[in-house]
Amino acid sequence: MAAHPLIIGHRGACGYAAENTLASAALAHAQDADLIELDVILSRDGELVVCHDLHLDDLTDVDTRFPNRARADGLTYVLDLDWSELRTLQVGPRHDGTPAPRIFPPQPLATLNQHLDQLATLNRATGRTVQLYLELKSPAWHTAAGRDLCAAALSCLARHNLNRVTDPVIVESFDPAALKRLRAEFKTSLRLTQLLGENVWNEAVCDYDALRTDAGLREIATYASAVATNLEHARTPFVRAARDAGLDVHAYTFRTDALPAGFTTTEAALHALLNEAELDGLFTDQPDAVARFLGR
Repeated sequence: MAAHPLIIGHRGACGYAAENTLASAALAHAQDADLIELDVILSRDGELVVCHDLHLDDLTDVDTRFPNRARADGLTYVLDLDWSELRTLQVGPRHDGTPAPRIFPPQPLATLNQHLDQLATLNRATGRTVQLYLELKSPAWHTAAGRDLCAAALSCLARHNLNRVTDPVIVESFDPAALKRLRAEFKTSLRLTQLLGENVWNEAVCDYDALRTDAGLREIATYASAVATNLEHARTPFVRAARDAGLDVHAYTFRTDALPAGFTTTEAALHALLNEAELDGLFTDQPDAVARFLGR
């Protein structure tokens, strides 16, 4: 169990700045996040681009800058553009505005290399060691396209001297096969977190209900040191079961502008999650709110 609840800046501080951008990550650092969570996808020319969605349509101005690059499904994918093209795009609020609309200035896309350089610079300047929480987005989808996201991510981290269990980085994925591969094939000693979702989300070819059982959690503990689950499971016997399997428990995603069901104040929700459920870490769009609650 963590010494204190970890504040995990979800895609940076995306309640205030465009998600996964350098600005959002820098703000999360300033708001006392312990870790900054970022998502990575490969570009056509092999750059690790920090972006949550495989396609660019809900987040960027790709439809106006590159109107003829969509696939048959009408979407334009990160994997179909080179970094020289992607770097011209601006990330803004999600177009659908759910669950609550947000307004903030657009920011450019960035690579994982750029984020790692910024994080190292901010850590040196402040004397803090804010860590990276890196999500590998859809490794199996990349494999089907002939790309090895796992290998690319580990190679990038190694170039930044991030390859040991004690280094300030955690790698996460919804895909247990990818995490097992990192541990068994690549022999990485980095800390790994198994993301758990709902089966209807189709995040990976696995059964999340089975992974939440005692047997499933014991299996996860053979390759990962933590699980991260959606908030709906954060105040259930699942948390104790995961701890009994030797796993830390993180939960996603706390938003002050879209509180969990049954709560009307930020303080009440955080008390339930951090003091009563005793989560080891909480992903949040507003790291400052969690820091204030913890008296930091």
